[in-house]
Amino acid sequence: MTATADDFPVSPAVPPRVSVLVATFDGAAFIAETLRSILDQDLKDLEVLVVDDGSTDGTIELVRGFGDSRVRLLSTPRNLGPAGARNFGFAQCRGRYVAPVDQDDIVLPYRLARQVAYLDVHDDTVLVATATERLVGTARVASPEPARTSPGFLRWALLVGNPLVWSSVLIRKSAVDALGMFNNEARRYAEDFDLYHRLAAVGSIARIDEVMTLYRSHAAGASQTFGDAMQASAARVLADAYAPLLGSGARRSAQIVARHVGAGEPVPDIETLKLIEAVLQATTRFVRARHAADEVARGLIATERSVLMQRLARAALRTGSVSALALRRAGLPLPPRGVLGDSVVGVARRLRRKRGAPVILAPGAVLPASR
Repeated sequence: MTATADDFPVSPAVPPRVSVLVATFDGAAFIAETLRSILDQDLKDLEVLVVDDGSTDGTIELVRGFGDSRVRLLSTPRNLGPAGARNFGFAQCRGRYVAPVDQDDIVLPYRLARQVAYLDVHDDTVLVATATERLVGTARVASPEPARTSPGFLRWALLVGNPLVWSSVLIRKSAVDALGMFNNEARRYAEDFDLYHRLAAVGSIARIDEVMTLYRSHAAGASQTFGDAMQASAARVLADAYAPLLGSGARRSAQIVARHVGAGEPVPDIETLKLIEAVLQATTRFVRARHAADEVARGLIATERSVLMQRLARAALRTGSVSALALRRAGLPLPPRGVLGDSVVGVARRLRRKRGAPVILAPGAVLPASR
């Protein structure tokens, strides 16, 4: 049962341990479930700042109906967009730690207590996330994130994509205050990715490898609705990170990694695949030089690099943009199985593109299914 206002009176003179920041716009469909999951945390020493960014669907009435003194409803002076609304709310967060949670995601009951305990004993850590699962309707589905992490591995993973789910993180507020900016509105739809990079420059980033956050997957999600803008902003974040590693090639390399690794678009040719492999080598050297003591990271990076390159190679084989022979000649890894079938699919698709018509391999034949 959700707590009432009398259960946990809030003293304006005593800052709470955690500020949970929920920016919302027309969130009536899910926000009540989200707020219940936050208020039912084992950790009770918290405040919940709900920043309404101009909702017209009854969101405000739902939030007001909770009757819990830990919930503070704020309204932006005008529609600021997600990043602007979060910045508006962050300026009023009083907690030592800040947990941003999207309006439709779920926080499992023991999560914040576990994360606070972690940050309390790891002074050099500026952000700790949790493992997650996707919520598709009412079903919990495995997330594509690596099952095991370490700070060194996450530092590398940030250089090839975004390994952390926004609603799963707990941030040391003093670290953001020192940076001078929470969400960078110039990195629209990749504000989280940008913040992780800026925080990684001043402290360690970690993840508790246990599922404690559920993020909702639906057609209105930002990655589905604003994919191109998200990819462009992610590329700009990566270009800044690559500048000291790759010099004049940083911008082009960042665009390619954002497109083919981050967004999953198949590579168009063997040269693009070779460039991605060169970027992975450079980022691995960079992280090893700074996290030499993180023995776990070395193995995790090697495994993830292999899986990533095999996935890219397989997608290229199946689109017909790269052949198995070209992969061998370039010294790039072949997928562990299904090479012949993927190659046949790729040849057929390449012929389709040339002829503009379906290709019949043989009477009654069908293209091999993916394994």
